Amino acid sequence: MFQLTKFEIETKQIDLLKQRMENKATIELDDTWRAKIHAYVAHIRPIIEKAPIAQGLRDSILEKLNGLAKEIDRSRTRVRVFGDLLIEVCGAMGTAAKEMKPVVALLEKIVGAVVRLHGVEHPLALPPPEEFGLDASEPVAPHPSETDTREA
Repeated sequence: MFQLTKFEIETKQIDLLKQRMENKATIELDDTWRAKIHAYVAHIRPIIEKAPIAQGLRDSILEKLNGLAKEIDRSRTRVRVFGDLLIEVCGAMGTAAKEMKPVVALLEKIVGAVVRLHGVEHPLALPPPEEFGLDASEPVAPHPSETDTREA
């Protein structure tokens, strides 16, 4: 029984490490931040639609903006979508810097908050023993390979 339990614990540790690696590229947004980012997206969209930029670039920026709007409603928001939008907007700065200035200012606020949130470490911990069907107060017998069978 100890071997199976040890295997289950090791499997859970691997799962937690995998989850932690996946979470490094995501952040959790509370309802206040979600609402604020949706408001920023609502302000950015008409500016992009009126900006004197190539239609292909406009479509690409709007696609990334729509992707961001969908992404922030997820329980864990991927950080990559913020960067993707920022890169597209930077591409438009060469031809419409004056018109894109308010967009950049709003994105700076969003990205600044994301960077702060992205740096927060989430603790890595095993679930309680009860989740494995173990009694936490019960002593664990050593595995047969860990006992000394030599006679004194």
